[in-house]
Amino acid sequence: MSQVRTARLWRDFLAQVASNEDRCLLISDTDAFREAAAMRVLRCNPSNDDLRCIIREVRAYREEAAKRLLKQKPSNDDLCEVVQYVPSFRKRAGKLIFKRNPSNADLLCIMLWIGTMRAAAWQRMLSNHPTKENLCVVIYHIESLRPLAWQRLIERDPSCDDLCSVISHAESLEEAAWKKLLELGPTNQDLRRLVAGLSRIRRESAHRLLQEHLSETDLRFVLETCPSSSETMEEILGIATV
Repeated sequence: MSQVRTARLWRDFLAQVASNEDRCLLISDTDAFREAAAMRVLRCNPSNDDLRCIIREVRAYREEAAKRLLKQKPSNDDLCEVVQYVPSFRKRAGKLIFKRNPSNADLLCIMLWIGTMRAAAWQRMLSNHPTKENLCVVIYHIESLRPLAWQRLIERDPSCDDLCSVISHAESLEEAAWKKLLELGPTNQDLRRLVAGLSRIRRESAHRLLQEHLSETDLRFVLETCPSSSETMEEILGIATV
């Protein structure tokens, strides 16, 4: 079948698709004629959800969709999509979010994507009483705020799971998080998680695990996971038999 005939068939098909919801399914699920489907959605009184679909999936029409969305009483969720995907409207959308009653998720979006609004969004989030999960996101992704978020997390009595996540995601806090984890008393599962990761704490976690009452499964896990370049099997076995 020729390309011209294929294009004609697709145009006819898109013309017969009954709703923007169906067209958005095509946009999300097919690569072929995605832009043509987006164009037709834009011509057919798109809802905010329709426009968000275009913003996420169709780079060529992101700016047009964002411009329309900003005129249609967007929710904060709508605006966060604009912040994430449309750089030219990012700051405008962020300011609109800030004027409302932003949730911590909204503020995290601003911190992640709009550097010039990061400090203000951080202060606003602190007044919103951030959860430990909120603080961990800042620690993982925003290096400039990492020390401040870490201090707040410590004040909130982080769990072993929180600390393992910090060790896995924030190299500059590995030692501090590891020390705190040891104070709490990590489980074998916590130690296995760290051994399996790429953290510099990996070796120390393996040694700590080997000092516990290990099952055969735990021991095999350490032997199979630790790279031979840093810990040979002979070395680990030697520690295990001490």
